Amino acid sequence: MSDFRSAVTQMPGMGALVAGADPYGNSGAVGNYIAALQAQLHIQAQQVAAQGQQLQALLQVTQQAAQKPQTPRAVRVPVFPTAPYLPTSGNIGTQTRFYGATLSSGDPDYTVGQEAIRIVNFDIPCYLIAMNGGAFNTGVGNAFPLGVQANGTYLFRIEYSTGDKLMTGPRLATTCIGDGFNPGEVGGTGYVIQPGASVQLGITPLLASLRIDISLHCVEVRAPSNYTVGQ
Repeated sequence: MSDFRSAVTQMPGMGALVAGADPYGNSGAVGNYIAALQAQLHIQAQQVAAQGQQLQALLQVTQQAAQKPQTPRAVRVPVFPTAPYLPTSGNIGTQTRFYGATLSSGDPDYTVGQEAIRIVNFDIPCYLIAMNGGAFNTGVGNAFPLGVQANGTYLFRIEYSTGDKLMTGPRLATTCIGDGFNPGEVGGTGYVIQPGASVQLGITPLLASLRIDISLHCVEVRAPSNYTVGQ
């Protein structure tokens, strides 16, 4: 048996067989495969590390957003009905009040086609939420011309004491104010009026013998004397 092994290991052209060697001359193939496998594993490890960094960055952004949410640049909100900002503090109250003014044909500044001024003062901060108006013919017959509505018999405008004009100019009252049945809402959060301020009403009668009444529907904010309302 030992002679047979000696004969195999000494066959011509084959040389001696070395333990652990590839008898077909491919001794470098295994090493190349291992090197390629190591390179692939290294690439995969880098990819996993990059994904971990991305997940960590996303987690940080999510946490920051939860702590301080970003305010959108714009939002869509309805303009009507009017919705003022009312305080929720327990020591601040609100109350509805109608301020107003009257222009009558018996007043010395009553002239058809000319504007008469009426000043309305406010000592309590409030929101103007609607404007109503009406007219009555005090002349003979107490009637308006055919097809003419009460609020179509005069022009109207309103201006804040700071010069801010809620209306840029006089307009037929039918286009800008309502009545007791259908109030003329200001819209949005209302028109802010601070304590000690006033508004100027411009009323231009278009007919003789009228009594014109303007009502300003306000929500007062009753609070300490230094309190002001916000937009």
